[in-house]
Amino acid sequence: MSTDTEHAALLEQIAAELRERPHQRNWIAQFRDCEALPLSRAAEIAGADPETIRRWCVAAEHTDRPLGYLVGGLWLVDMPELMRQLETRRGERACRAAEARLEKYREQQSIALLGCATA
Repeated sequence: MSTDTEHAALLEQIAAELRERPHQRNWIAQFRDCEALPLSRAAEIAGADPETIRRWCVAAEHTDRPLGYLVGGLWLVDMPELMRQLETRRGERACRAAEARLEKYREQQSIALLGCATA
Protein backbone atom coordinates (compact mmCIF):
# COMPACT_ATOMS: atom_id res chain seq x y z
CA MET A 1 0.00 0.00 0.00
CA SER A 2 2.86 2.40 0.74
CA THR A 3 4.02 1.97 -2.87
CA ASP A 4 0.67 3.39 -4.07
CA THR A 5 1.01 6.26 -1.61
CA GLU A 6 4.57 6.91 -2.76
CA HIS A 7 3.49 6.87 -6.42
CA ALA A 8 0.62 9.25 -5.68
CA ALA A 9 2.96 11.62 -3.87
CA LEU A 10 5.43 11.50 -6.75
CA LEU A 11 2.69 12.18 -9.30
CA GLU A 12 1.45 15.13 -7.24
CA GLN A 13 4.99 16.51 -7.04
CA ILE A 14 5.39 16.21 -10.84
CA ALA A 15 2.00 17.86 -11.41
CA ALA A 16 2.95 20.74 -9.10
CA GLU A 17 6.22 21.28 -10.97
CA LEU A 18 4.41 21.27 -14.32
CA ARG A 19 1.91 23.85 -13.04
CA GLU A 20 4.80 26.13 -12.07
CA ARG A 21 6.35 26.08 -15.53
CA PRO A 22 5.49 29.00 -17.76
CA HIS A 23 2.84 28.25 -20.36
CA GLN A 24 4.37 27.86 -23.80
CA ARG A 25 2.33 28.70 -26.83
CA ASN A 26 2.12 26.58 -29.93
CA TRP A 27 5.01 27.39 -32.30
CA ILE A 28 2.56 28.11 -35.13
CA ALA A 29 0.87 30.85 -33.10
CA GLN A 30 4.29 32.17 -32.11
CA PHE A 31 5.35 32.26 -35.79
CA ARG A 32 2.17 34.08 -36.80
CA ASP A 33 2.75 36.69 -34.08
CA CYS A 34 6.49 37.08 -34.89
CA GLU A 35 7.40 35.53 -31.55
CA ALA A 36 9.20 32.67 -33.33
CA LEU A 37 11.15 33.38 -36.48
CA PRO A 38 13.36 31.42 -38.86
CA LEU A 39 16.95 31.32 -37.70
CA SER A 40 18.22 33.60 -40.48
CA ARG A 41 15.67 36.32 -39.67
CA ALA A 42 16.29 35.95 -35.93
CA ALA A 43 20.04 36.33 -36.51
CA GLU A 44 19.43 39.45 -38.60
CA ILE A 45 17.30 40.96 -35.86
CA ALA A 46 19.86 39.98 -33.21
CA GLY A 47 22.68 41.49 -35.24
CA ALA A 48 24.50 38.16 -35.06
CA ASP A 49 25.82 35.56 -37.45
CA PRO A 50 23.26 32.81 -38.18
CA GLU A 51 25.81 30.17 -37.16
CA THR A 52 26.11 31.79 -33.72
CA ILE A 53 22.35 31.66 -33.19
CA ARG A 54 22.26 28.05 -34.45
CA ARG A 55 24.95 27.10 -31.89
CA TRP A 56 22.97 28.82 -29.14
CA CYS A 57 19.86 26.87 -30.21
CA VAL A 58 21.71 23.55 -30.16
CA ALA A 59 23.25 24.30 -26.76
CA ALA A 60 19.84 25.11 -25.24
CA GLU A 61 17.86 22.41 -27.08
CA HIS A 62 17.53 19.99 -24.17
CA THR A 63 17.25 22.52 -21.35
CA ASP A 64 14.18 23.88 -19.60
CA ARG A 65 14.63 27.13 -21.64
CA PRO A 66 15.12 26.10 -25.27
CA LEU A 67 16.00 28.92 -27.62
CA GLY A 68 14.18 27.43 -30.57
CA TYR A 69 12.26 24.59 -32.15
CA LEU A 70 13.77 22.33 -34.80
CA VAL A 71 10.96 21.91 -37.33
CA GLY A 72 11.60 19.98 -40.52
CA GLY A 73 15.34 20.53 -40.16
CA LEU A 74 14.94 24.31 -39.75
CA TRP A 75 15.25 26.26 -36.51
CA LEU A 76 12.41 28.53 -35.42
CA VAL A 77 13.86 30.83 -32.79
CA ASP A 78 11.80 31.90 -29.78
CA MET A 79 12.25 35.68 -29.90
CA PRO A 80 11.50 36.48 -26.22
CA GLU A 81 14.07 33.86 -25.21
CA LEU A 82 16.54 35.24 -27.78
CA MET A 83 16.15 38.70 -26.24
CA ARG A 84 16.92 37.24 -22.79
CA GLN A 85 19.96 35.45 -24.22
CA LEU A 86 21.18 38.61 -25.96
CA GLU A 87 20.95 40.63 -22.78
CA THR A 88 22.83 37.96 -20.84
CA ARG A 89 25.50 37.34 -23.47
CA ARG A 90 25.94 40.75 -25.11
CA GLY A 91 24.42 43.28 -22.75
CA GLU A 92 21.43 45.56 -22.52
CA ARG A 93 22.48 47.77 -25.44
CA ALA A 94 22.56 44.83 -27.88
CA CYS A 95 19.21 43.64 -26.55
CA ARG A 96 17.56 47.06 -26.98
CA ALA A 97 18.89 47.37 -30.54
CA ALA A 98 17.51 43.91 -31.37
CA GLU A 99 14.14 44.78 -29.80
CA ALA A 100 13.95 47.88 -32.02
CA ARG A 101 14.70 45.79 -35.13
CA LEU A 102 12.11 43.22 -34.06
CA GLU A 103 9.45 45.90 -33.58
CA LYS A 104 10.19 47.29 -37.04
CA TYR A 105 9.91 43.79 -38.52
CA ARG A 106 6.58 43.23 -36.74
CA GLU A 107 5.24 46.51 -38.15
CA GLN A 108 6.29 45.47 -41.66
CA GLN A 109 4.57 42.11 -41.20
CA SER A 110 1.38 43.81 -39.97
CA ILE A 111 1.31 46.05 -43.03
CA ALA A 112 1.86 43.04 -45.30
CA LEU A 113 -0.99 41.15 -43.60
CA LEU A 114 -3.31 44.14 -43.98
CA GLY A 115 -2.47 44.22 -47.68
CA CYS A 116 -3.48 40.57 -48.00
CA ALA A 117 -6.75 41.17 -46.17
CA THR A 118 -7.80 43.97 -48.51
CA ALA A 119 -6.81 42.17 -51.73
